[in-house]
Amino acid sequence: MKRFFLFFILGILVSNLFAQQKKGDNYIGINGMYNTTINQDGVEGNSVAVKSHLLNIGVTFSGSMNNHFLIGIGVDYVSQNDDRNSKFTFYNQNDDYIKYETMKLKSHVFLPNLFVGYYFHIVDKLYFNSNMKLSYGQLKTNTESQQVSFKYTQPTTTNGISSGSTDVPILYTNKADDTTDFAGAAIIPELNYYFSNVFGLSLGLGGIQYSLTKWKTENSSFSVNFNPSNWQIGAKIRIK
Repeated sequence: MKRFFLFFILGILVSNLFAQQKKGDNYIGINGMYNTTINQDGVEGNSVAVKSHLLNIGVTFSGSMNNHFLIGIGVDYVSQNDDRNSKFTFYNQNDDYIKYETMKLKSHVFLPNLFVGYYFHIVDKLYFNSNMKLSYGQLKTNTESQQVSFKYTQPTTTNGISSGSTDVPILYTNKADDTTDFAGAAIIPELNYYFSNVFGLSLGLGGIQYSLTKWKTENSSFSVNFNPSNWQIGAKIRIK
């Protein structure tokens, strides 16, 4: 779908409508993406599986300071839901210790942001932007987890009689809510195509991000991700 959108932008370059980004123009923009990923490692005895749903939508207001620089403000809403499952088996000479764990993790955050960008004309009505965005918000996380463990004794045969046993399972449950400070700095490349004097389309191409939680460097992360699964599709309205 996102590749089709990119080809669509390039295809409509043959349009004769006139549109040009210039000093004094203001824009209202909306953008978003939704992605589901499934990761699974291991074999039957030891395995970890994670199914993740990610939603990222945003609204921006920006203005062109001159023919190349823009400044803007916005707010993003990011929500992620994970279903995590694991199974581990510890082998001894006579006994196997088996542990199952499940976790549902839900997190969301509203991220007001300030951004500055540099844009230049590629061809006709197509522009390339490189935006530097600074964001801050309160990350809210809810977790529900369960852990089941038990010991299984391997069957043995004595006088023709086979025997084995399984301990009564031990069940642990846990629920937790947490709110933490979240700050981020990102460089986001973007294509913009203005097919009229009022309306345009945008395509965010992923980006580079540094994030920090609880204002502690040990909780920081750095990521470079230009995978099409994280591209954001959007629209822009020009305000004279």
